[in-house]
Amino acid sequence: MGGILLGSQFEGHVVGAVVIICLSALRTAISIWRCQATRWTPLILFAALGYASIQPWVSPHLSADHVDSFSDETRWQISGVVGSHPRESKYHRKFILLVDSLAYNNASYPTRGKIRVTVRGRGPEIAKGDRVVFRSRLRRPRNFNNPGGFNYQRYMAFKGIWRTAYTRGSRLQLVQKNVPAGLPDRLNQARRAMATLIDTAGQEPSTAVLKALIIGDRSGISSALRNQFNRAGVGHILAISGLHIGIVATVAFFLFQTCLRFVRPLLWRAWTHKGAAILSLFPVCIYGLISGMSPSTQRAVIMVCAFLFTFVVERERDALNILALAAFIILMVYPPALFSISFQLSFMAVLSILYGMLCWQTRSEDQQDATGGFGLQIGRKLLSFFLVSVFAIGGTIPLVMVYFNQISLIGLLANIFVIPLVGFGVIPC
Repeated sequence: MGGILLGSQFEGHVVGAVVIICLSALRTAISIWRCQATRWTPLILFAALGYASIQPWVSPHLSADHVDSFSDETRWQISGVVGSHPRESKYHRKFILLVDSLAYNNASYPTRGKIRVTVRGRGPEIAKGDRVVFRSRLRRPRNFNNPGGFNYQRYMAFKGIWRTAYTRGSRLQLVQKNVPAGLPDRLNQARRAMATLIDTAGQEPSTAVLKALIIGDRSGISSALRNQFNRAGVGHILAISGLHIGIVATVAFFLFQTCLRFVRPLLWRAWTHKGAAILSLFPVCIYGLISGMSPSTQRAVIMVCAFLFTFVVERERDALNILALAAFIILMVYPPALFSISFQLSFMAVLSILYGMLCWQTRSEDQQDATGGFGLQIGRKLLSFFLVSVFAIGGTIPLVMVYFNQISLIGLLANIFVIPLVGFGVIPC
């Protein structure tokens, strides 16, 4: 994380980073070979790796045929393949287009790169993988000059998008419809089928909330409804995260464990827990894929999978180490995730919960006997449940204040009722 932050502020020194990586890796390898303790060289190694990993996004070397190299004053005929699911709102649709050619005055230029397209008004129904053609100018993303404002240009650069385009729905032409073939296309079909089922089974705004909880599609949630959830302090349930993935894993684990107890060879070899853990990986991963794999979902899936693997390898489950492993894997795959609001809120909330509950449980065990009456045990469970909300809200308040300029004081009370209702009622059903 330190290397990624450093690389985002002082970009371009890739050669120096490579030299530091080689020297620190050599020094670390020598220490391992000699069985010597080392403290700083691994930290320097991973900081340099973080610095180098973020450079393709902050100081990219774009080829001559990249879309960013073409004039933004020419009205091009743009052709490409839809690279993302269109996000629809009341007045427009937005999607990522993988451009493969630009044409002007009967001359065509092979092109590569991604642009963000905004379509105003209705037009042909398009999906990921469809080939489309339209005319538009190419514009560079620009920031407003408000001090401390959202860095829209950097946000788009982290997505690999250097140009944007605008067109009307009547001018958008669908050239070729995509025929679903691979696993991603099958998952997209399943998501669309679930969304259609939810739309036909209910009414707004319930359908929008259900789609957010089940398939991670929050495009149907209006700004007014989103603000109501945020002001009540329960906006986090609209993003599929550890709560949702954990419930799916828990229900699957106990279901498989119950079934495997009837298989005597597994029971004799004490393999019911291991078998249930292995089988639970499948519904967890499938739910994560169907829900869209946002940063909070990625963190939750990785943590739950690592937790389940501890049953298989019979190792102690250290929640803080599992959380660090999840962050490490996500940042290795996609370093700009560090600057995502979802990533920061998700990991800060879980870190606050884990550290806070660890401190509280340690103090509770020191001050009172673990054995007690039934009423005392129920009271401790309720207090633990309340403290989870306290630690999560307390840990994320600084980030919420910075990004959203508001906090919810009623969130502690609202979460006590909303989390059990959603977590143990809506999601399992």
